[in-house]
Amino acid sequence: MGTPHPMTEEHYIMWIELICKDNCYKRKFLKPGDEPKTTFVVA
Repeated sequence: MGTPHPMTEEHYIMWIELICKDNCYKRKFLKPGDEPKTTFVVA
């Protein structure tokens, strides 16, 4: 794994999104200071 993306007030990832077939759609919103990663459960 590389260097984590900075998550400062001035520059951060707003969300991580998963789109897959069969109408599977998930989104995790992030805030400054959050760790820029998530886990999605797909059944």
